Amino acid sequence: MNNKVGSLWAKIYPQDIRENPLSLNRFNRIFLLGLLVRFAFMPFAAHNDFLSMHVRAYQMLGQLHVPPGFFSLAAHYIEAFFTRIFLPFLPHAAEVFVPTAEGLTTIEIENMMHFVSNPYIFRTAFLLKIPYLLFELAAFFLVIHMIRNRKNIFRVAKFWLFNPAIIYAVYIFGRFETYVFVMVLLSLYFAIYKKNYYLSGALIGLSVVTRAYTMFLVPIFLILLPQKVKTKLIYVLFTAIPIALVFAFNWFSPHIDAAGRVAGEGQFIRFMTEYSLLSLGGFQVQLFFLAYFLLLMVLVYLSHIWKAKGAAVLLQLYMGSSLLKAALFAALFLLLFYLTTPSAAQWFSWVMPFAAIIISRYPKYYGLFFALTGAWFFYWLLASDVGVFTPYLFTPLDGPYFHSLAVNFRLHLQNIQIGDNITLHTFINFFRTVYSAAIIWILFLLGKDMYTEAKEL
Repeated sequence: MNNKVGSLWAKIYPQDIRENPLSLNRFNRIFLLGLLVRFAFMPFAAHNDFLSMHVRAYQMLGQLHVPPGFFSLAAHYIEAFFTRIFLPFLPHAAEVFVPTAEGLTTIEIENMMHFVSNPYIFRTAFLLKIPYLLFELAAFFLVIHMIRNRKNIFRVAKFWLFNPAIIYAVYIFGRFETYVFVMVLLSLYFAIYKKNYYLSGALIGLSVVTRAYTMFLVPIFLILLPQKVKTKLIYVLFTAIPIALVFAFNWFSPHIDAAGRVAGEGQFIRFMTEYSLLSLGGFQVQLFFLAYFLLLMVLVYLSHIWKAKGAAVLLQLYMGSSLLKAALFAALFLLLFYLTTPSAAQWFSWVMPFAAIIISRYPKYYGLFFALTGAWFFYWLLASDVGVFTPYLFTPLDGPYFHSLAVNFRLHLQNIQIGDNITLHTFINFFRTVYSAAIIWILFLLGKDMYTEAKEL
């Protein structure tokens, strides 16, 4: 039995790694150290949103009387599925997974303090993050199987497994970003390697009702598909099926009120319209939508050139692989999103799977993305509220202490004053500028590399 399990586990590794004992040992050391980093945070950190999510999932196990929201319904059902599995190991679940007094499930500080005072909090937090870990490992191994440039596979592994943005968003803040990683990557896998556009479309559609940002990836991937009208129609139809089913469920469910039908990603939608570039006759031109429109226009133009040169966009290798090209334009979109919206700290993790694929071909981006992550870290360290990027995230260790520590931390930052003009706001603006400059520099380099290799087609 042990031999069969060992054989099955070995097949998870790419063939050229498992056939080389030295490479296998090196990879195992990197992988196990990455797991230890995750285990170190899983029981001891969480944000209020982590509890909010699991309160809704727990309520759904009894009766569906909470509005999980259109853009996160799939994630809530995944959470409910795993919560059901772990319930026998979660004593006092009924006492800790309770909505607020008003019947809402957006958890406030007093609810979070009650949650972390549970004597089984470490076990609870660890178990509820196991699905995040399982999905992340699935996404990670899927990427290392799909990339073609094996000489940089260890660099990709280190970038992913020790990525501060992923560790923060998933295991410290406690969000379900890895569910989306798997859906999007599987969608690319079935489109590129299996030519199965039915499954590819269904998976990307499912990702849209898990996290709203993937709706902007759909047009990008659609343009990158082979230029056959039938293929594109199949992709669009099967992308629409999960979205239409969730819409119908939300609309006709007697347990979901009108507010619940549109809830779930209000912050994301609001952020997209936060920065206006100019006003035309009273009509505001949002910077994000302008940037996204220009990106699509560039992609349409390049696709036309590739088609004219006889390059079937998805089937012909471009810049080393079709997967890389999809990752490039997905990364371009997300970087533009971070540049043109206020975003949120945990959303920075969205770009990392695509960045890992890019690094597999261009190792120079390894340091650049880590530099960008450093700028992101210092910006949010200064710009976040008490709960997002402070010791508050470690309230499972000691709720009142870490809450007071976070409050004092913010107060000390707010009291920064150098002379008459240099305040905390000055430093926030400075690091936002550094963060934006790093994004612009990476965008420039990606565009330059795309242009250089496009000339060689």
